[in-house]
Amino acid sequence: MREQDENSSQPNLIVRSVAKVAVSVHAKLLFAFLGITLLLLGLALFAMAALQQSNDRLDAMIHDQEKIAYFNEIHLSLSEMNLMNLSLVIDQKPGDISNAIFSETAAAIIGQIDNLQYHIGQGIRRYVESDSVEGRLISVIRSDLKRVKTKVSTMIRFRQQGEIQDAADLGLNEIFREIRSIQNDAYNLVLTAEQEMRDRASSSAEAYQSTRKTVVAAAVAAMGIAVLLGYAISSSVIWPMRYIGQTLSAVAEGNFKVRVTVPNRDELGELANNVNSTSERLGDLYEKVEAQRAKLEVEHARSEKLLYNLLPEEI
Repeated sequence: MREQDENSSQPNLIVRSVAKVAVSVHAKLLFAFLGITLLLLGLALFAMAALQQSNDRLDAMIHDQEKIAYFNEIHLSLSEMNLMNLSLVIDQKPGDISNAIFSETAAAIIGQIDNLQYHIGQGIRRYVESDSVEGRLISVIRSDLKRVKTKVSTMIRFRQQGEIQDAADLGLNEIFREIRSIQNDAYNLVLTAEQEMRDRASSSAEAYQSTRKTVVAAAVAAMGIAVLLGYAISSSVIWPMRYIGQTLSAVAEGNFKVRVTVPNRDELGELANNVNSTSERLGDLYEKVEAQRAKLEVEHARSEKLLYNLLPEEI
């Protein structure tokens, strides 16, 4: 029995595999639609996650900039404090006016130390972790500021007692050096924070490039899978329909020996079986009709012969 396979190319392995799935055509098309939709949804979620990571890195860099500004404010406050301390050291003249200026400036230093302590305390919760290197250094700075505040109070007492030189020596030899040491610690905090921000910026740039490549690769993969899925599902429907159509055309031309063989286990597979059954029945009927026609021709020839024997040729 000759099959229609001779007149139609066979589908590839993927199409045959999809065609063999024992579900309806409606379910296959629905699965293809849902599959492509899920792929697009997954790609969108992946892109959103990548954007969220990029946003998190940007927030971290903004936080680094704020922390650098916080450390710079500490450093600038210490610089102003040291300038005021130097003005106290330079002003060694006795007198009521000089004493008043000295007391006012010293009180300003103490007030600035208190404000700086408050500012540091406010920023610790936002910018510094207590168990980090920065946290330990901030603790040292706060402790040193308390010590400076005590020494400024001692310098005021010396001045009030008329010990101007002792006050000047204390301000120059101890307070000035103490504040300079604290300034160096604050400057190191600034340098450390700036380096962290540069490192984060570099890693963010690398992460951006990597994320962009990953998103592009994911998009290409999703499009490829979607195209492959759509091709496999549609081909598993279109190819059998075309194959069945060719078989029906051959049957219509009188070739009842053709058969269609498809791997489908759905409505198309059932249709192919019905086409084969119909073609076989038509072939049997055609053979019977041909046999009867042959017998009729024989009987007709015999009747003609008898008729010629009984009657003259003119009649």
